[in-house]
Amino acid sequence: MLKRSDPPLMRIEGLAVDFDTPHGRVPALDHVSLEIGAAEIVGIVGESGSGKSVTAYSILGLLPRQAHVRSGSITYLGRSLLELPEAELKAIRGSEISMVFQSPQTALNPIRPVGAQISDVLRAHSPLRGRDADLKAVEALRAVHIQAPERRVHAYPFEMSGGMCQRSVIAMALACTPRLLLADEPTTGLDVTTQKAIMELLVELNRSRGMSTMFITHDLGLAAQYCDRVIIMERGRVVEQGPTEQIFIRPQHVYTRKLLSATPQGHDKLTDLLPPREPDVSGLVRTLPE
Repeated sequence: MLKRSDPPLMRIEGLAVDFDTPHGRVPALDHVSLEIGAAEIVGIVGESGSGKSVTAYSILGLLPRQAHVRSGSITYLGRSLLELPEAELKAIRGSEISMVFQSPQTALNPIRPVGAQISDVLRAHSPLRGRDADLKAVEALRAVHIQAPERRVHAYPFEMSGGMCQRSVIAMALACTPRLLLADEPTTGLDVTTQKAIMELLVELNRSRGMSTMFITHDLGLAAQYCDRVIIMERGRVVEQGPTEQIFIRPQHVYTRKLLSATPQGHDKLTDLLPPREPDVSGLVRTLPE
């Protein structure tokens, strides 16, 4: 975990991102600032639409055409990612910084074996070719605890369970041993048992490889159990951040307290749960200067 005297692996400062719509530009991120240290698991928590995924896509330069970075900076190991030429950013993407996307069924190509897809990543970001890349793909599946990886490397996504597909996506992301992993809702749609297995796998890989992880989730329980620090986002802003214990035991921001109140406990009744906030769309769309 990051010590105060250590420089962060990645720093985001004042990041503001807008999206073009037929009615004008919509602010998606409003001066977001955060840091991720070496070998640290940082949870990014908030409702759908709070800006969690947009933050991750901004890091990798994967924002859609209608997105505009209005201001701010993203620094990775002293390099400004927003100012890098596309060729240099492409070299970092998948090798030094990798991402696990929300849905493995859409992240994987349905008409190619998973092993071939992992080999593609290795050929793109490492000197491995041919049989060496294929053998490394088997090792990547073994590292995420897929049984009989020599056989599963030839399987298509539709022949695998949701949990195995998710492990395959993680294997693909980790094939080139990145220093930073962006895990965007990696347990969405999985049963509770598989969720636990996937999270424990990510923590194990984080500790054994010294890898940093940005864990994006709306599940407060997972964040509380597996993250070193937690960052709370609301409406494109960071409203609170700190050590996990501090956030969950002594939350300071009203939104964080409401978010915790909206999380069911074993003794709660449905009528006891509170929404994190009342919907308010007034003033959401506004025309911004070019």
